[in-house]
Amino acid sequence: MKRAFFLVVSLVLLGVAMQAATAAAQGHSALERNKVLADRFHKEVIQGQNLDLVEELFAADAKIHNGPREFVGPEGAREIAVSDAEFFPGGMTFDHANSMAEGNLVAFRWKMTAVSAEGDTSVFVGLDLLRIENGKIAELWIEYHAVGGR
Repeated sequence: MKRAFFLVVSLVLLGVAMQAATAAAQGHSALERNKVLADRFHKEVIQGQNLDLVEELFAADAKIHNGPREFVGPEGAREIAVSDAEFFPGGMTFDHANSMAEGNLVAFRWKMTAVSAEGDTSVFVGLDLLRIENGKIAELWIEYHAVGGR
């Protein structure tokens, strides 16, 4: 009887441990998915000019805080990408660093090197903070400043 009791307790504890490990793995993969989603706006939409992607990345009512300017939804994200491309027709390259995710928030530092129509290079650094809901960007804060260029 004592042996059966310990066997049942051991199986219950094993089940609890397996559930905790599964939950932790799912939480970790959700955080990684959020980090990848955050990366895609700069690298695929702005840098790659894949404007069709904004509906996949942004919630319909997403709020985008770009310094003093405010934008809404996929159309606002598209407006930012088009404006950046017009201002830097020579292209833009993003490098992301120190990406962190916690719950439904993702934050990372970035550096953008951009080329004007005249061939002049500008460098900007910034921080983005994103709130992810239901697999889409629900809110995005973009803060940046110029650090170099000709």
